[in-house]
Amino acid sequence: MHRHSDISNIGVVEIVKSAIADGRASFNVQSVHSVEPFDAVFYRECLATLQGTDGCHYGAGIFIPALEELGYCSLIDENVVRLALDELEIDPCAVLGCNISADNLRNRETWDLIAGQVRSRPTLASRLVLELTETRPLLDVTRSVNMLNEMRELGCRIALDDFGAGYASPQLLRLVDFDIVKIDRSFLQPTRRSCLDLDALAHLISFASCYSPVVVMEGVETIEDAQSAALCGATHLQGYGISLPVPVSANKTGFRGSYATQAADITCPNVAPGSASNVYRAHHDGRLKSWPPGESRQAPLPVTDFP
Repeated sequence: MHRHSDISNIGVVEIVKSAIADGRASFNVQSVHSVEPFDAVFYRECLATLQGTDGCHYGAGIFIPALEELGYCSLIDENVVRLALDELEIDPCAVLGCNISADNLRNRETWDLIAGQVRSRPTLASRLVLELTETRPLLDVTRSVNMLNEMRELGCRIALDDFGAGYASPQLLRLVDFDIVKIDRSFLQPTRRSCLDLDALAHLISFASCYSPVVVMEGVETIEDAQSAALCGATHLQGYGISLPVPVSANKTGFRGSYATQAADITCPNVAPGSASNVYRAHHDGRLKSWPPGESRQAPLPVTDFP
């Protein structure tokens, strides 16, 4: 057993390859909810997990940072896309989102491993969201834009993940017709203490909405977070206060949300007046639960050491 803090030094690539080959690499799903109506599940994001040789399960936070550092995120991305497409075939009402790191756009061969999965099952593309995560810069922006547009032409929806953090720049919003922009959680947390930060968040969401009809606020953990995001103009919410990550098989009926009826043509109106009060009503009815202060926000999987 090794501490996960040492994972980059103990052959994480071989560990991940072995888990994929043995069928021990899977994913949990976390719901993205509409602000109005709150009960509507827009889609579910796939969050990679690995089962160790010891039988324990490990969340993405254990191995993804090391894969990013080593430039091997494409290994896990390709596997998650394949498994997500398998799930979409099984459940005709499912709509899933998969993270796609910038590493996948660095060369055509790597990208084709993912794109080929979608091309081989084109009827599923309209129910697949590809979330671009830019923890590293795009080497060739023009080529990357063309690759993403290829997936849009097949019917996939393209999301810009963690906007405002990393290398997810405003310039990219002008170059790619993103269907969804997800605001990084780091912009929500300061609003708990400062009205100035709340105003800044409203401006950021307003800017994103100029380029995308759907703006998701990530990192929603409390009723106050949800209300702040709604007041600032977010159309959708995601976070531990909304939905914990669960195994894909845990709640099949949870897939049946609003996205399935919108998959062919995403349109989303501006946030309606009263959306914040709608979030409050959801909290009052027990549909939105604040995450207890000081409590661990890890996924409900045992994540300690990495085998």
